[in-house]
Amino acid sequence: MSAAVFVNPMKSGRFIGQRWTDFAPWVDITMTMTYRSHFQGSFEDYLAYLADVVPAQLAWVANKSSLYVGLDAYYIFQEEREPWERAVALLKSEVGTESRAELRKLMEGNITYLTRFSAGRAKALGAQFRSFDKGKASPDEMAAQITGLLTDAPPGFFPEDKLIRAIEAVRKSGGRGVMVFSASHISRNKLWGGLEKAFSFPARPAQEVLPEGLHLSIRAWRELRKKSR
Repeated sequence: MSAAVFVNPMKSGRFIGQRWTDFAPWVDITMTMTYRSHFQGSFEDYLAYLADVVPAQLAWVANKSSLYVGLDAYYIFQEEREPWERAVALLKSEVGTESRAELRKLMEGNITYLTRFSAGRAKALGAQFRSFDKGKASPDEMAAQITGLLTDAPPGFFPEDKLIRAIEAVRKSGGRGVMVFSASHISRNKLWGGLEKAFSFPARPAQEVLPEGLHLSIRAWRELRKKSR
Protein backbone atom coordinates (compact mmCIF):
# COMPACT_ATOMS: atom_id res chain seq x y z
CA MET A 1 0.00 0.00 0.00
CA SER A 2 1.31 3.46 -0.90
CA ALA A 3 0.31 7.07 -0.27
CA ALA A 4 1.09 10.26 -2.20
CA VAL A 5 1.41 13.07 0.33
CA PHE A 6 2.25 16.75 0.44
CA VAL A 7 5.71 18.06 1.26
CA ASN A 8 5.26 19.01 4.92
CA PRO A 9 3.08 16.86 7.24
CA MET A 10 2.50 19.71 9.69
CA LYS A 11 1.27 22.18 7.07
CA SER A 12 -0.83 19.61 5.22
CA GLY A 13 -2.27 18.48 8.55
CA ARG A 14 -3.26 22.02 9.39
CA PHE A 15 -4.83 22.92 6.05
CA ILE A 16 -6.25 19.66 4.63
CA GLY A 17 -6.16 17.24 7.56
CA GLN A 18 -3.36 15.14 6.09
CA ARG A 19 -0.73 14.81 8.81
CA TRP A 20 0.87 11.86 7.12
CA THR A 21 3.30 11.09 9.94
CA ASP A 22 0.25 9.72 11.79
CA PHE A 23 -0.62 7.12 9.17
CA ALA A 24 2.89 6.43 7.79
CA PRO A 25 3.17 3.14 9.77
CA TRP A 26 0.10 1.84 7.94
CA VAL A 27 1.55 2.22 4.44
CA ASP A 28 4.55 0.55 2.85
CA ILE A 29 5.57 3.48 0.65
CA THR A 30 5.17 7.19 1.35
CA MET A 31 5.75 9.39 -1.71
CA THR A 32 6.14 13.09 -1.03
CA MET A 33 4.95 15.29 -3.88
CA THR A 34 8.01 17.53 -4.01
CA TYR A 35 7.05 18.79 -7.46
CA ARG A 36 8.47 22.07 -8.64
CA SER A 37 4.97 23.54 -8.84
CA HIS A 38 4.83 23.35 -5.03
CA PHE A 39 7.79 25.72 -4.68
CA GLN A 40 8.53 29.28 -5.77
CA GLY A 41 11.61 30.66 -7.47
CA SER A 42 14.04 29.56 -10.15
CA PHE A 43 15.22 26.07 -10.99
CA GLU A 44 18.37 26.63 -8.93
CA ASP A 45 16.15 27.66 -6.01
CA TYR A 46 14.21 24.42 -6.46
CA LEU A 47 17.41 22.36 -6.19
CA ALA A 48 18.26 24.22 -2.99
CA TYR A 49 14.76 23.49 -1.64
CA LEU A 50 15.24 19.79 -2.38
CA ALA A 51 18.51 19.81 -0.48
CA ASP A 52 16.68 21.26 2.54
CA VAL A 53 13.38 19.41 2.47
CA VAL A 54 14.47 15.83 1.68
CA PRO A 55 16.49 15.40 4.92
CA ALA A 56 13.52 16.84 6.84
CA GLN A 57 11.14 14.36 5.19
CA LEU A 58 13.48 11.48 6.05
CA ALA A 59 13.43 12.60 9.68
CA TRP A 60 9.64 12.93 9.69
CA VAL A 61 8.96 9.48 8.25
CA ALA A 62 11.83 7.85 10.21
CA ASN A 63 11.52 4.09 9.71
CA LYS A 64 7.73 4.04 9.79
CA SER A 65 7.54 3.61 6.00
CA SER A 66 9.71 3.66 2.86
CA LEU A 67 10.09 7.23 1.64
CA TYR A 68 10.20 7.93 -2.09
CA VAL A 69 10.67 11.54 -3.19
CA GLY A 70 8.23 12.52 -5.93
CA LEU A 71 9.56 14.62 -8.82
CA ASP A 72 7.69 15.77 -11.91
CA ALA A 73 8.60 15.84 -15.60
CA TYR A 74 6.28 18.74 -16.48
CA TYR A 75 6.51 21.74 -14.16
CA ILE A 76 10.26 21.26 -13.83
CA PHE A 77 10.50 22.84 -17.31
CA GLN A 78 8.86 26.10 -16.29
CA GLU A 79 11.49 28.28 -18.01
CA GLU A 80 11.15 26.37 -21.29
CA ARG A 81 7.33 26.32 -21.31
CA GLU A 82 6.62 29.84 -20.06
CA PRO A 83 7.28 31.91 -23.24
CA TRP A 84 5.30 29.48 -25.39
CA GLU A 85 2.38 29.37 -22.95
CA ARG A 86 2.41 33.17 -22.78
CA ALA A 87 2.16 33.28 -26.57
CA VAL A 88 -0.85 30.93 -26.49
CA ALA A 89 -2.49 33.12 -23.83
CA LEU A 90 -2.02 36.22 -26.02
CA LEU A 91 -3.44 34.40 -29.04
CA LYS A 92 -6.53 33.37 -27.06
CA SER A 93 -7.13 36.94 -25.89
CA GLU A 94 -8.00 39.89 -28.11
CA VAL A 95 -4.77 40.75 -29.91
CA GLY A 96 -4.28 44.52 -29.79
CA THR A 97 -1.35 46.67 -30.88
CA GLU A 98 0.63 46.23 -27.66
CA SER A 99 -0.09 42.53 -27.27
CA ARG A 100 0.77 41.92 -30.94
CA ALA A 101 4.16 43.57 -30.42
CA GLU A 102 4.73 41.38 -27.35
CA LEU A 103 3.63 38.31 -29.30
CA ARG A 104 6.03 39.06 -32.16
CA LYS A 105 8.92 39.43 -29.74
CA LEU A 106 7.99 36.23 -27.93
CA MET A 107 7.68 34.21 -31.11
CA GLU A 108 10.95 35.52 -32.48
CA GLY A 109 12.72 34.19 -29.38
CA ASN A 110 10.67 30.99 -29.37
CA ILE A 111 11.45 30.14 -32.99
CA THR A 112 15.14 30.88 -32.44
CA TYR A 113 15.10 28.47 -29.49
CA LEU A 114 13.29 25.79 -31.53
CA THR A 115 15.90 26.09 -34.31
CA ARG A 116 18.47 24.58 -31.94
CA PHE A 117 16.57 21.29 -31.88
CA SER A 118 14.66 21.12 -35.17
CA ALA A 119 15.44 23.59 -37.94
CA GLY A 120 12.66 22.13 -40.09
CA ARG A 121 9.94 22.57 -37.49
CA ALA A 122 11.22 26.06 -36.65
CA LYS A 123 11.01 27.05 -40.31
CA ALA A 124 7.47 25.68 -40.61
CA LEU A 125 6.32 27.41 -37.43
CA GLY A 126 7.91 30.67 -38.56
CA ALA A 127 5.99 30.48 -41.84
CA GLN A 128 2.77 29.77 -39.94
CA PHE A 129 3.32 32.78 -37.69
CA ARG A 130 4.00 35.07 -40.66
CA SER A 131 0.71 33.90 -42.16
CA PHE A 132 -1.05 34.72 -38.89
CA ASP A 133 0.65 38.13 -38.72
CA LYS A 134 -0.66 38.92 -42.22
CA GLY A 135 -4.17 37.84 -41.27
CA LYS A 136 -4.06 34.65 -43.35
CA ALA A 137 -4.26 32.29 -40.34
CA SER A 138 -6.51 32.56 -37.30
CA PRO A 139 -5.28 32.95 -33.70
CA ASP A 140 -6.80 29.55 -32.89
CA GLU A 141 -4.82 27.90 -35.68
CA MET A 142 -1.61 29.49 -34.46
CA ALA A 143 -2.32 28.53 -30.84
CA ALA A 144 -3.00 24.94 -31.92
CA GLN A 145 0.38 24.80 -33.66
CA ILE A 146 2.16 25.89 -30.47
CA THR A 147 0.17 23.52 -28.27
CA GLY A 148 0.98 20.68 -30.64
CA LEU A 149 4.67 21.50 -30.40
CA LEU A 150 4.61 21.45 -26.60
CA THR A 151 2.94 18.03 -26.55
CA ASP A 152 5.41 16.57 -29.04
CA ALA A 153 8.59 18.62 -28.81
CA PRO A 154 11.83 17.52 -30.50
CA PRO A 155 14.50 15.81 -28.36
CA GLY A 156 16.43 18.32 -26.27
CA PHE A 157 13.68 20.95 -26.28
CA PHE A 158 13.02 20.01 -22.66
CA PRO A 159 16.58 19.53 -21.34
CA GLU A 160 17.06 16.16 -19.67
CA ASP A 161 19.82 17.70 -17.55
CA LYS A 162 17.18 19.36 -15.38
CA LEU A 163 15.63 16.04 -14.40
CA ILE A 164 19.06 14.47 -13.88
CA ARG A 165 20.14 17.33 -11.59
CA ALA A 166 16.92 17.07 -9.56
CA ILE A 167 17.50 13.33 -9.08
CA GLU A 168 21.10 14.00 -8.05
CA ALA A 169 19.91 16.62 -5.54
CA VAL A 170 17.62 14.02 -3.95
CA ARG A 171 20.41 11.45 -3.94
CA LYS A 172 22.92 13.80 -2.30
CA SER A 173 20.33 14.73 0.33
CA GLY A 174 19.94 11.12 1.44
CA GLY A 175 16.82 10.14 -0.47
CA ARG A 176 16.45 6.37 -0.88
CA GLY A 177 14.47 6.56 -4.10
CA VAL A 178 12.45 8.76 -6.44
CA MET A 179 9.19 8.49 -8.33
CA VAL A 180 8.84 10.66 -11.43
CA PHE A 181 5.38 11.86 -12.42
CA SER A 182 4.50 10.68 -14.95
CA ALA A 183 5.34 8.15 -17.66
CA SER A 184 3.32 10.09 -20.25
CA HIS A 185 5.26 13.29 -19.53
CA ILE A 186 8.56 11.42 -19.68
CA SER A 187 7.60 10.07 -23.11
CA ARG A 188 6.26 13.35 -24.49
CA ASN A 189 9.29 15.29 -23.29
CA LYS A 190 11.75 12.66 -24.60
CA LEU A 191 13.32 12.04 -21.17
CA TRP A 192 13.77 8.27 -21.00
CA GLY A 193 17.41 8.66 -22.05
CA GLY A 194 17.96 11.14 -19.23
CA LEU A 195 16.52 8.71 -16.69
CA GLU A 196 18.85 6.03 -18.01
CA LYS A 197 21.80 8.36 -17.46
CA ALA A 198 20.63 9.15 -13.93
CA PHE A 199 20.64 5.49 -12.89
CA SER A 200 23.54 3.13 -13.53
CA PHE A 201 21.39 0.17 -12.48
CA PRO A 202 17.70 -0.71 -12.88
CA ALA A 203 15.45 0.66 -10.15
CA ARG A 204 13.98 -1.86 -7.73
CA PRO A 205 10.19 -2.11 -7.90
CA ALA A 206 8.72 0.12 -5.20
CA GLN A 207 6.73 -2.71 -3.64
CA GLU A 208 9.95 -4.65 -3.01
CA VAL A 209 11.67 -1.85 -1.11
CA LEU A 210 11.30 -1.96 2.68
CA PRO A 211 12.50 0.58 5.25
CA GLU A 212 15.99 0.21 6.61
CA GLY A 213 16.39 -0.98 10.18
CA LEU A 214 14.09 -3.07 12.35
CA HIS A 215 10.88 -1.15 11.70
CA LEU A 216 8.41 -2.10 8.99
CA SER A 217 4.98 -0.74 8.23
CA ILE A 218 2.19 -2.50 10.10
CA ARG A 219 0.87 -3.94 6.84
CA ALA A 220 4.30 -5.26 5.77
CA TRP A 221 4.89 -6.72 9.24
CA ARG A 222 1.60 -8.63 9.05
CA GLU A 223 2.47 -10.00 5.61
CA LEU A 224 5.88 -11.17 6.82
CA ARG A 225 4.24 -12.90 9.79
CA LYS A 226 1.92 -14.79 7.44
CA LYS A 227 4.86 -16.00 5.34
CA SER A 228 6.81 -17.13 8.40
CA ARG A 229 4.01 -19.37 9.69
